[in-house]
Amino acid sequence: MQVSSVAVQGAYFYQAKQNNQVQQQVASSTNSKRNDSVEISSEGMKLFNAQSMCPDGELDGDCRSITLDNLQQQMQADKAWIENQLDSQLGRGEISSYSLKIGGDGRVIVGGGENPEQVEKIFEDNPELRDRLARLSANSSLVRAFKEHLEFAEAYEENATAAISQYAHLFNGSNHQQTEFEYGENGLAVFLTG
Repeated sequence: MQVSSVAVQGAYFYQAKQNNQVQQQVASSTNSKRNDSVEISSEGMKLFNAQSMCPDGELDGDCRSITLDNLQQQMQADKAWIENQLDSQLGRGEISSYSLKIGGDGRVIVGGGENPEQVEKIFEDNPELRDRLARLSANSSLVRAFKEHLEFAEAYEENATAAISQYAHLFNGSNHQQTEFEYGENGLAVFLTG
């Protein structure tokens, strides 16, 4: 069956018209709203709840957004869980300190201690342990950035020029942070560098 060029042109014209209407709708809705907001779908909230930031997986009013308190509670829970896992496999009182950080490839990089390869293997063999350390790292950086933003906003209210100068690293791309950990006889310590 051959399709005529008129039919092809008609289909192309119809598709272009549909695309134009969608673009106009997006543009008009974007231009008419100054305060953007995001609604989290039920599926997204279930995923969020599955990561235990909301109590008992309930979609109540207190859990429709992620708060600083939620992040800090999640960080405390992850830290305790990671310590428990490492304690059970390494025996906290019997080891020297290990430094831990998440590498660019997502693996846990272990330094120091008596046997860093053994600790790296523990993380390789336990994806949940690695994932929780990565989440603790990400949340630590996020909380630090949030707190620094609040400090900047407060300083900006008092003196905008001085605040921009003092917090220039927030705007010029030189704000490179990394979360590093130390695991030893005192448990897991979190350090933010940069």
